[in-house]
Order: sequence, then C-alpha cells, then structure tokens
Amino acid sequence: MLTDILACEDHPFLQIGLKASLLASIPDLKSLRLAGNGADALRLAREKRPDLVIVDLGLPDMSGLDLILRLKELWSGIRILVVTSCDNPSILRQARKIGVAGILQKSSPPELLVHALEIAKLKDGVFLDPAVRRLLQEHEDIEFTAREFEILQEIIQGRSNQQIADKLHCALTTVRFHRANILQKANVRSGAELAAWFTRGQSQRH
Repeated sequence: MLTDILACEDHPFLQIGLKASLLASIPDLKSLRLAGNGADALRLAREKRPDLVIVDLGLPDMSGLDLILRLKELWSGIRILVVTSCDNPSILRQARKIGVAGILQKSSPPELLVHALEIAKLKDGVFLDPAVRRLLQEHEDIEFTAREFEILQEIIQGRSNQQIADKLHCALTTVRFHRANILQKANVRSGAELAAWFTRGQSQRH
C-alpha cells in the first residue's frame, strides 16, 4: 500500500497539479512531501524512507537519472516512478534499465497515473506509458547521448552549426561532430530530413 510518497518536481505550478492528482488517486495517502530539487529529495528520502518517490528527469541541480541512482544507493528496494516530459529515447531507456517502477509522460491523462500507481504498489511491477513504449520501440536501435539530443533539438528548428555553437557555448567543430553522428544514427542526410524523421516519429506517438 502506498501511504507515504515523496515527489520531486521543480516547477511550483506542476507541483500543485501533481499533488492534486495524487490526493485524488490515493484515498489512503497519509503523507505527501514535495521536493523542488534533487538535493532536497535525497535528504527527505534519507530521513523519511517513503513508499514511493516520484521523479522528474529534468531537475535544476542534477539529472533525474543521477537522482534515481543515488536514491537506489540509499536502499536498493526503493520504488521510483518517473513522471516526465522527456522524449529522448536514450534517457528513457536508461531510466528503465536502472530499474524504476514506471515511466509516465506528464501529458498523459489522470487515469494513467492511477494505473501507474497501482502497478507501483507491486514489488516487481513496472508501468510503461503507452507513448513511452511506442517511443522506445520505434527507436529501439537508436541511442542518442544527452548532448546529441540537445543538438538534435536545435537542428530540427533550422539553426545553423554556428548558431548552435553560440547558443550552447561550445566549439563549432564539436557541433559538426555531433551533427554527423546524429544524421548517421537517424539514417538521414540533412537537417530537413532529420526534422521530417523526428516529426514523423512524434506524430506516430500521438
């Protein structure tokens, strides 16, 4: 039974929505603590040992993956549910490999949160949002690093290598190197083809 939950979400507005959803979904919930960053989440997890920790992969002080790993160092059996807007298949796949209890997209309807929480109660249960499952299946053999995915996002918006280098504060040669790897992994020849490939994948997930 889930009676004590810790949720790590850095956006106050989203904290309010998540809190309301959890209170509505779990009648027996006795304690719900909110953390705005990874450091606070680790401190609260260490002090309170909640039944479940909800983690956003985009945090201000550390990556969500780092937080998950550090939580598991506290005690290996901790149940962690990822609730995120991340659509990088490599990062989502890493979260799954680490051993989370589920991955849910923030854009998913409330009933999916209820379903995810029901599965999270089970010792070996793992919930995958249907949109996440399709994304991982579609990009089963494609692994983008976090930096590659960051540059991919800039390429599909039509930015030049120099513009990307200026925005990300890195060398032009670095952008060129990552761009070549990205195009090769996606099996396309240009930024326009990459944008079409990415958009096609997005439309198939919705």
